[in-house]
Amino acid sequence: MRLFSNFFLHVAWAILFLPLAALPQRSTKSDKDSLYSDEGWKNMADQKGQVFWGVMAGYNLNNIYGKDMGYIFSNSKTSWISGFHIGMHVETRLNPYLSLFHEATYSRRGAGVTLADSVSGTYASRLRADYVDVYPLSVAVGIKGFRLYAGPYVGALCSASLSERDSSGHTYMNKTLFGTPGDFEKGRKYLQKLDFGIHAGLGYFSKWGLFAQLRYMRGFWDIFQYANSYTLEDSKTDKIHIFHHNLLFSIGYRLGARK
Repeated sequence: MRLFSNFFLHVAWAILFLPLAALPQRSTKSDKDSLYSDEGWKNMADQKGQVFWGVMAGYNLNNIYGKDMGYIFSNSKTSWISGFHIGMHVETRLNPYLSLFHEATYSRRGAGVTLADSVSGTYASRLRADYVDVYPLSVAVGIKGFRLYAGPYVGALCSASLSERDSSGHTYMNKTLFGTPGDFEKGRKYLQKLDFGIHAGLGYFSKWGLFAQLRYMRGFWDIFQYANSYTLEDSKTDKIHIFHHNLLFSIGYRLGARK
């Protein structure tokens, strides 16, 4: 009986201490990579509060949408047109997986639209609008160099034009679309000076400072102004429901982290 009890005692000690004896055999690399190791917690603490900033530029695909396209233009058909943007990017790193983005760009937007008159009939035109867009606070999540982000944007209109044809059929850029003092909106309606919407995108940020982003913007603020509809006794007395939406591809370079 005593022999059996000694045997079970030795087995119990073996069960208790064998896992502990195996721990030192783990590799040093595995210890450093583990989020629960001292090295892992140190790396996470080091990334908290870091700020990266840089510059970017890129290519746009732009269009407009909305139920009142036929009210402003000859029909509701539109086409995507190209544009460009340049700007500044800042990332505030909260931890390795969560960041805040702050960005500002100068962007050329617009759309291909259709106009019509008694001289030229129906013809293709191009709406062009230049904006300063601010992305004040976007939440970004990801791992390593990848970031998926979303947030609001606000755009300030800097200039606008619409390609039209004169009485001789020659094309010119009509800049009254931007609006002028004393414009009573009897003829051409003009663009609002502010735009607002949301954006979402995916970015990759390399350890060498280069980065690339793909972003989609969708406006929710009607872009055409018509304040004198009641004075002009127009049947269209509510807002003109036409909005921007854009696809932007950016490449850039940013400096290392600063605390």
